[in-house]
Amino acid sequence: MRTDVAPVRNDATYPFLPPRFSQGKWHGFAPDGLLPQVHLYDGSMCNRACAFCCVSGSPQGWHRPYCKEMLDLALSIVSPTGKIKFYGGEPTLHPENVLNAVQYLRSQGFPGTFRIYSNGIRATELTQILTAVPEMDAVLNYSILHGRGATPIPKRSLEILLAFEPGRIFSGHTEIVDVGAPEATDPSLTAESFDRHCPHCHPVVRSDGWVHGCPFAVEIAAPHFELGKLGSDPQTILQKYDALVRWQIEVVEAEADRRGILPCQVCNQHLAELPLP
Repeated sequence: MRTDVAPVRNDATYPFLPPRFSQGKWHGFAPDGLLPQVHLYDGSMCNRACAFCCVSGSPQGWHRPYCKEMLDLALSIVSPTGKIKFYGGEPTLHPENVLNAVQYLRSQGFPGTFRIYSNGIRATELTQILTAVPEMDAVLNYSILHGRGATPIPKRSLEILLAFEPGRIFSGHTEIVDVGAPEATDPSLTAESFDRHCPHCHPVVRSDGWVHGCPFAVEIAAPHFELGKLGSDPQTILQKYDALVRWQIEVVEAEADRRGILPCQVCNQHLAELPLP
């Protein structure tokens, strides 16, 4: 038995409480007509290769640093009062990439907040990022944190995270993280365990210059999710995203109900059968 990993914990009293997600509800636009949230994605490179991962993250995954042009594009579609989220892959593999991006976004006048999604294994790097950016919180991968369908987080990593400032680090929701492939993380989780609504997550600005409509499907190169690229008109991106959400509600969710599966499974397994937004 391995002794370098934290014990599996599935109880409701686990120290990291989930952040406030609103699954199944369209978040809408901010009062200024821009997006309240935007994800930044620098590739699928990760220090784990988990069966449930919706981006197929692995040490062999791709990585491209953020550039000024993509950060400017993100600023053009996110509300100044909104949140910019660092996504992957595993962002702590390239902490300087995150910190340089935050520095640039602040230099351009972005006053909003930040979030980073991490598996928590590189806990020292994660807490260093959070220390450098007080307006940032972190969401840990639920399956790795709780040892459900994945090797649990190392003990030392968990100790570092538990010792950090309270209220800055959270556990991801099981219904969000496991929604793509519940059978890969916990045999007790089935499609019937969830409300069949698309999470309606906000767009992703990829470091290769593509604006994608969904972080869960960000590695699916399909026209359904294409919102734009570097140089695209911001209003066109916003209009395409509005159409995408309507398609998710009217087409994807309806197909999920018809098949008795989850919306993410529809997009992963049956996307070619669906009309474009």
